[in-house]
Amino acid sequence: SYLDRGFQLFNESDRFYWHLTNQNISSICEDAEGNLWMGGFNGGINIFEWQTGRMIRHTASDNVPNRLGRGSVLAIYRDRNNEMWIGTHSGGLQRYDKENNRFVSWRESDSPGSISMNDVRAIAEDELGNLWVATHGRGVNYFDRERDYFNHYDNKNSHLGSDWVNDLLIDTDGRLWVGTAYGLSVLEKGEKVFKNYFAGGEDEHVFLGNQILSLFLDSRGRVWLGTNFGLYYHEPRVDGFVRRGARFENQYISSIEEDLNGQLWISTHGGLYQLDPDSDTFFFFDEVDGLQGNAFNLNASYFSGGEALFFAGSKGVNAFNPDKLHYNLHPPQL
Repeated sequence: SYLDRGFQLFNESDRFYWHLTNQNISSICEDAEGNLWMGGFNGGINIFEWQTGRMIRHTASDNVPNRLGRGSVLAIYRDRNNEMWIGTHSGGLQRYDKENNRFVSWRESDSPGSISMNDVRAIAEDELGNLWVATHGRGVNYFDRERDYFNHYDNKNSHLGSDWVNDLLIDTDGRLWVGTAYGLSVLEKGEKVFKNYFAGGEDEHVFLGNQILSLFLDSRGRVWLGTNFGLYYHEPRVDGFVRRGARFENQYISSIEEDLNGQLWISTHGGLYQLDPDSDTFFFFDEVDGLQGNAFNLNASYFSGGEALFFAGSKGVNAFNPDKLHYNLHPPQL
């Protein structure tokens, strides 16, 4: 039996008005109108238009012009002009052209300045409005939108830790942080070569897992990393890393968000945690509390700054207002 903690669930069940055509969700974002975009692990995008009551479906195509690209939708990103950008497993980088209800595509080709590969995992915008694009196998791309040109950064030409990139972000100083399958790479603004951090070593301020799965910039400007061996934040004073949540039962960190109270919400392969980053105390939620399942998909989360946080896995999307959850404040009797 499930406890009613206050987690809403969107899945394939049409017993509920708002439901998905495919409940295995790998990316989430909201558009400027507050509509919820959910990218399918098996391809396609579901959009809940709350105001109109419409559920819109963009099906994956075999990279047909003007249609959504092929494969898992691994990144949905809204830029400063409120344009929606999509990254798929084998459909390249796409921008949704709302006026004409079509997708504009950038795909790997022989021409100079094309994107380095079609497997796109993450997107971030810099202060100039240009995009950094993570690929899984050929490094990161800097998309100069005015020139319509992609500059490639990889292990060979710029010392990127690994060409298999899981996530990236730009911090408050304009630095690019890249989480790769082998280490964390940081590119100072205007530089061409990455500085790398790898797991282990003698220093106490190290992280233990070399797979950097997820990155997050909190309200204090701190960069957090979720690894295959725990959660850490970067401490600039020692240029090292401080561990949090070492007592989490599951240390495979899928995604990180922050609510309006400064609490972190961390999805893992074994439940969802609410963490106080200062005291390192936490609450734990799992399937019994009404979650879609215990395992959550990589970087499949979203917070708009409004009422609801969203986290997704293979069995649907959980939405909840952290201020309205019912906590179990009594420790179990031993």
